[in-house]
Amino acid sequence: LLARRPHELSGGQAQRVLLALALLRRPAVCFCDEPTAGLDAARSDALCDAIARLRAASERTAFVVFGHDHAFAEQLGATRYRVHEGALLRDDSPPPAWPRAERGEPGEVLLAAEGLTLRFGARTIVHGFDLALRAGEIVALLGPSGAGKTTLARALAGHLEAAAGR
Repeated sequence: LLARRPHELSGGQAQRVLLALALLRRPAVCFCDEPTAGLDAARSDALCDAIARLRAASERTAFVVFGHDHAFAEQLGATRYRVHEGALLRDDSPPPAWPRAERGEPGEVLLAAEGLTLRFGARTIVHGFDLALRAGEIVALLGPSGAGKTTLARALAGHLEAAAGR
């Protein structure tokens, strides 16, 4: 990662670099806004371990974590609060279950990609990606941090031009 320029890092990689820089200063208070966004489970666990090591090395540092990742907050042993109608309430409830809905047969194609190839300079991020997303369907694009998930999302949303495909 040290050889890459900032624009060549994935969102998760950039977030880890910035957090590492902040933690190297051994701050009194560390505000973490969505620290697990863009991280896979292994990287999230590694971040939790790093925070635990920092706490052990310096009991002086306090952390405030903002986000949606209930499991991460629980893994940290954090005292949890939730915002409800403008008030901050202590939250000892279990993490919410992932919502489930009954799905019928998939319908019309809402989004299609054919042979999509994405590059940053000479580096190919995604090659020959095909997708036909149908109404009512749920598709998960999984991969480790830096694999190109966010880049692919940007292209599918029309915010990044493909090197090839449509």
